[in-house]
This record gives sequence, structure tokens and C-alpha cells, in this order.
Amino acid sequence: MMRLFGLILIVAGGIFIWLGVEEGLATWQRMDKVEEVIGQLARYDPAPAGTEGFIPVVKLSVPDGGTVEVKLPPVDRPAAAMGVPVRLVYPPGRPDLAQSGDLVAIWSPSALPAGGGFLVFLLGFAWLTAPRRRPEDLPRLPWFVRAGLLAAGLAVTVLAWLEYQAVVDTLGRFPHSRGEVVGLEGTAPVVRFTTADGVSIDYVDHTVEPGAFQPGERVTVGYSKSDPAGARIERFWDVWSTPATLGALAAIVLLAALYAASIRRGKPRDVPKPTALP
Repeated sequence: MMRLFGLILIVAGGIFIWLGVEEGLATWQRMDKVEEVIGQLARYDPAPAGTEGFIPVVKLSVPDGGTVEVKLPPVDRPAAAMGVPVRLVYPPGRPDLAQSGDLVAIWSPSALPAGGGFLVFLLGFAWLTAPRRRPEDLPRLPWFVRAGLLAAGLAVTVLAWLEYQAVVDTLGRFPHSRGEVVGLEGTAPVVRFTTADGVSIDYVDHTVEPGAFQPGERVTVGYSKSDPAGARIERFWDVWSTPATLGALAAIVLLAALYAASIRRGKPRDVPKPTALP
């Protein structure tokens, strides 16, 4: 059981390390080419119909003396005062494609899975290579540790299920369509798709990383019936990353709880009595 659990941890850790490194390399290539500018928070716009939150709008100056407004990812509520400086990055010569330059926002999608996967990998390696011991040789964990592991596993399982249902609900409320990248506006893909009503829509998707798609690629598009031009490309990992991560964590914690519950102090082994010499 201990060896199997260690092997599962190694495989899970390796998968998350691979995902984090792949995302990190893409981020590094993207950040190596961008330009940096400081803009000012201009206002918060309401999120599109069917969604909640606010969209920060940042105003920045461009080399020709004009100004450009860019929209950042939605937030739950306004958290900064108007006029505060905001660090932005954008592809060379395209300030209209500026995105948040916050280092945490830029690197956390790669650092979190890579760092967490590395810790899980080390834990699995330690368990896999640990000396095999008889059940009666293993210390029985206190009841509150075993109960805590079980409660934590069940709690994470509930969170994973709630996130799964939230994704399913979102996918059900927002129609999907197959689209095609028909061009590039700077580094952002121009996507063409047809709504359920038969209307052809072309839009520029600024939600994906620059250079992620090339003309001719087929993509899955999610859109709002009230605002189909506000569609976005939906990739598997973008949609399912949260419930998948919580589900994997829940499985690891529940396996740890199962292993802890299986350790029982056995009867002491009979020690042979020394034979008296004649």
C-alpha cells in the first residue's frame, strides 16, 4: 500500500511539474519580447451580461502622444482607487494589446503547479524508497490525526464537486461553437464562428496569451447569447484546471487518510527464548 501510494504521488507530481514547466516556458518566451509601461486606472466597467464582477479599465499614453484604454481581467469588486499606477506589458508596437504586468499574475499559473508538483514528487519518492516495515512495526497515528486527514479529504472532495458543478453550469448557460482563427491582430487571434442562430461573428480574443494560435487553427468558442461578440476561446485546461486540481488533491488526501487508518498495531512478535547451553 505504501509503495503504491508513493508511486501515485510521483506520477501526480510529475504531471503537475510538466504542466507548470510548459506554461512557464510559454510565459518566458512571451515576456522576453514585451515592452513595459505604467498606466493609470481610469474606471471599472460592469462585467458583460450573464457574468458577475467588474472590469478594470486602464489608460496609458502611447508614443504618438495619444492615449489607449485597455481592459484587464474581471475582479469581484473594485479594490483600487482611480488614478493609481498600474504596470502593463504589451507586444512591441501594440500598446492596445497591453495586459497586466503584475509578476504574481504572470508567473503564478506556472509556479503553483510546478512548485506543488515538485513537493508531491519528493513526498512520493520518499515513500516509495522508504524501507518496508511490518504493520506491527509502524506507529499508529493518534485518532485526531486520522480524523483530520479524513475530514480534510472530504472537504476538498466537496470543493472539487462544487467547482465541477460550477463549470458544468457555466457551460450549460453559455452556448459553445466551433470556430476558426482567420487572422491575427498583432499577436491576438481573430476568430470566426457561427452562433446557434446562424449569425457569423468575427472577434479578436485578447484573453489568450500572445502567439498562442495561428491562422487556420480550429478552436472551441464560448459566448453569451446577449453579447456573442464578447466570446472567448475555451481550452480544456483553462476550463477544468480548478476542479481537476482539487480532485487530484482530494484523491491524495483521501489515500493518505486510508493509509493512516490501515496502520494497526499488531501483536508483538514472539521472540525465541535463548537455548541453554548444555
